[in-house]
Amino acid sequence: MKNYKLKRPIDFEGNKIEDLNFDFESMTRKEYKRCVREAKIRNKKDMTAIPIFSETFRLVFAGLSAGVPTEAMFCLYPKDIVGVSEAVYHFFFGEDRDDIDFDEEDEEDNIFKLKDPIEYNGEKITEFNFDFDEINYLQYKQCENEARKLNSKKEIMLTPSENENFQLCFAAKAAGVESKVMFDLSLRDSFNIGLKVRNFLSDGDSDEEEEAGAESIVTTLTEKHKKNIKTAES
Repeated sequence: MKNYKLKRPIDFEGNKIEDLNFDFESMTRKEYKRCVREAKIRNKKDMTAIPIFSETFRLVFAGLSAGVPTEAMFCLYPKDIVGVSEAVYHFFFGEDRDDIDFDEEDEEDNIFKLKDPIEYNGEKITEFNFDFDEINYLQYKQCENEARKLNSKKEIMLTPSENENFQLCFAAKAAGVESKVMFDLSLRDSFNIGLKVRNFLSDGDSDEEEEAGAESIVTTLTEKHKKNIKTAES
């Protein structure tokens, strides 16, 4: 549980909100996808291939994790928009941006250390050793077929590397474990493993996208954001 004290409290539907209690660790993959869908509806222009780089998604995700109506999050003032966005960003990637490494060749033996170790078949799993280069075409297609079965009817998988289910199936194959293991991971671990797979398959293109997202935490503001800024200035 992470407490965030608003720099400038807001009034929402007759209630004064002075701080937010984020329970990021309890967020599920289903809730994550719900946030992605809502963010796309609210501001499709702000969405990127990786949702975490969208400010709209970060505010929606923060609101759900704090048990606060999404509309209240879009009533925050500029400094708190940035603060809340950074809190979500840090949850997924860690407090220190220097810890984020998208270059597969710089990581010894492709070892990924879990932030949240899990128990599986009586054994504690703390890390995975991914051998992505050994995945052949047949195994790739197996992952694709498995992902299609796992996808909901609303999910259209045009590019496998962009699909979360495919990413986790591919990672499981590369680590030599059952796919179920990957789907039992915490949200932030599964997210970062998915990003690792995406980066491998796209030959590092996500690196540029990460830099663009990190350097511009405050992106296109909604009309309510703009109204808040005008109010703050006046």
